[in-house]
Amino acid sequence: MDTSNHRVQRWLSDATEGDTIAGGKDCSVTLDQVELQLLKLSHLKHFEIQAQGNEDLCDGLRWQMLVSHIKMFNFKFKLFSQFGRAKQQEILSSFSSPFWIIEKHWFVVFSQYEIYTVPRFAETSAGESFLPPMYRTVSDERLFYDHIFTFALNKIDEEQLLADHYRFPQVRVLLLAKYLPLDNLLALVDLSQVRYLKAPLEKFVQLADSMPRLVELALSSLSLSGLKPSVFEQIRILHFEKIRFIGKKDERRLLRMFTWVERLYIHGGMKSRW
Repeated sequence: MDTSNHRVQRWLSDATEGDTIAGGKDCSVTLDQVELQLLKLSHLKHFEIQAQGNEDLCDGLRWQMLVSHIKMFNFKFKLFSQFGRAKQQEILSSFSSPFWIIEKHWFVVFSQYEIYTVPRFAETSAGESFLPPMYRTVSDERLFYDHIFTFALNKIDEEQLLADHYRFPQVRVLLLAKYLPLDNLLALVDLSQVRYLKAPLEKFVQLADSMPRLVELALSSLSLSGLKPSVFEQIRILHFEKIRFIGKKDERRLLRMFTWVERLYIHGGMKSRW
């Protein structure tokens, strides 16, 4: 047996009627090899594959014939060749038939050397420069914003940022390196969904009431001056990111703010007398 074909067969050897995941990001396959194995799995309902390969893997019409009986199908292929705009659009057209869009609701993105289904393989992390993929078979851009779970704000052009983006409603991890007014941040991110925040202490204090689900906090800087005494019971995991305490008085104030902490992590060269 051809060794590469044997590898594909081994990937699928554990297939069951309920679910199959075939793949290996570093393994190369051809569509002929995948077809040979799929023909043996007449009861297959779920199929996911990640692999490397050539243009034959981008044939939506042929895939349609192979997976028409499958309920859930996802793929991500890293391609050995890069295609120009016209070729990418031609390939995507084969994934734009009523079968893909209307019957199955399976959507595809072409991004340089990769072609993949979304939302399964959509980006989950983004920054202020995030834009949805240009070459795709789904028109509603909200699909891409709805699948961003980690969002970082570093260099902020507020006017451009608020003008160009939909809201990010599912952010769980928020990284704030720059200041953004609370009203603008609320217009951009649903803060009620955030579980992890990395920010300066003074920014966290401003945002705390808007983050009822926040349990993990990473403090990137400390400035206790001007802050009212408060206790933040929801914080159970606390990180200090390369911060040095100013004095014993500030240590005591900080301890009183986070009396419910269950896990404490000190990163970098911070000196403490705890």
